[in-house]
Amino acid sequence: MTSGPTPPPTESTSSAPIPRRRHPLVHFWTYTLLRVALFGVLFVILWVSGLVGLLAAAIALALSVPLSYVLLARPREALAEEMRLRVTERQARGHSLDADLAGPSADVNVVQEDGSSAGTEREQPDPADVAEPDRSRSARAGRRTKSRDPAAPPPEPS
Repeated sequence: MTSGPTPPPTESTSSAPIPRRRHPLVHFWTYTLLRVALFGVLFVILWVSGLVGLLAAAIALALSVPLSYVLLARPREALAEEMRLRVTERQARGHSLDADLAGPSADVNVVQEDGSSAGTEREQPDPADVAEPDRSRSARAGRRTKSRDPAAPPPEPS
């Protein structure tokens, strides 16, 4: 036996189960299979009623689209919500990775959901410390691609 009062249960010791998310494709396959089943049921009804072949398939397809919109609204919303969650999580991981890779002194401007900017601005370099712009290959190539007047005589070779 214990020699004192037992502590009240905390969140970590409570017996409430932690909600587990389903596999990401469960909602996709549920919605897809329900749509195919709806098409199949309509096709069989039309086949039994005397329509055969491509005509029965075309009519079943034409009927299954609006019916699935009405009858399968809940699975479609569950699929859309799952996709929204995955996109939000992926964006959050991307922003977190960007912040980790940028380091503490880098320019990190993450736009939050309310449109405000979070992060720090990078200090502007002192103009005295900035070196002469380099004459890179792309800068030289830019000079060569300037267009000239077609009526003008060709430039003198140097």
